[in-house]
Amino acid sequence: MTEENKDKNLLTLVPNRIREFEMEGEKAVILLPRFSSGWPARHIQPRLKKPTMKVKLDEIGTMVWQLIDGKRTVMEITELIGERFGERVTPPHERVGIFITMMKNEGMIKLEDPEDVS
Repeated sequence: MTEENKDKNLLTLVPNRIREFEMEGEKAVILLPRFSSGWPARHIQPRLKKPTMKVKLDEIGTMVWQLIDGKRTVMEITELIGERFGERVTPPHERVGIFITMMKNEGMIKLEDPEDVS
């Protein structure tokens, strides 16, 4: 979330993936670099046998990840998750909001104002 998006309602923002992922069966696995900046990223990361850590998502997390396309708002994603999973994600706005915020804080996604998305 950029500094100007800090005061905006999370549900109105558009998430966009910034990390690679792979599918293991029906579940998404996000690939995070072990080092993301600075000297370790430039000098140690390229020499590592496994330069990425794998974050395995559950069924709900996988669907959220797949719905993040840089066009849908968090509200739209939340509504689709609520329709698909019903009582398993009650209340959906809270559960998806927490998950989106966690992914943003961990550097998996960025959040943009829909007015800035072309």
